[in-house]
Amino acid sequence: MQKHLLIHLLIAIVLVVTYQPARADYRIVVGESGIYCHSENGKIIGVMCDLAQEMMKRMGYATKMQIVPHRRLKAMMKMKAAETFYIPSSRNGSNNNDLQYVVEMLEDDYVVVTSTKFNADSSTIQSTAKFQYVCILGGSEAEILAKQILPNIDSTSSQEECAKKLDFGRTEGWVSTWNGARYTAKSIGLDPNTLKRGAKVMDAHLVVVATPDVPKAEIEKWQAAFESLKVDGTVNRVFRQYDVQLKSGD
Repeated sequence: MQKHLLIHLLIAIVLVVTYQPARADYRIVVGESGIYCHSENGKIIGVMCDLAQEMMKRMGYATKMQIVPHRRLKAMMKMKAAETFYIPSSRNGSNNNDLQYVVEMLEDDYVVVTSTKFNADSSTIQSTAKFQYVCILGGSEAEILAKQILPNIDSTSSQEECAKKLDFGRTEGWVSTWNGARYTAKSIGLDPNTLKRGAKVMDAHLVVVATPDVPKAEIEKWQAAFESLKVDGTVNRVFRQYDVQLKSGD
């Protein structure tokens, strides 16, 4: 009996979020972030952006996403714009103090990424303390490394440059989300299987956030829309499409 009630409840959620009147007044700002959101051939794609666009479709949003460099996204999140959703953000990120949590789409890990081409012990943070690290200038990874008080940090402008430096042996450790590193390597023609997953640095709870003036009822619509994507298998399909490796136990 409870199983039937649950099924009917989930169907109701799908129906509620599918037949919403169109609206275009909320801003949806997304940051260039590789596997999660990026622009390709004039389209905004990526794990989180694909899911968010399907959610927007089901909620009747007429708004189009605005894509900006990730550093610009972080700056915008501090400016308290009106009625705005931001994608992606990290639930434990430093920019989220004045923003509302909307929904978590994916849980990843920030890890020390090394190359199987080189024999380096990356099993613990302590074993990598003397590594020459590479990460994106001004990104979440740089903040993480600074907190770990690791001195040998070389910043670059893109994940692609990080991947190339690691592949060429110009750096020993690359701090990135694991799925972000794999996707970046593949996107520039490198074999993602040459990447070695090392020590976990921090959880990466990848979420959608909103400014404080977005009504709670609107946030609940986003949450219901995401539930409908899980129920009908859309989330798993998108994860397979981008070869997402889920954390153990997910």
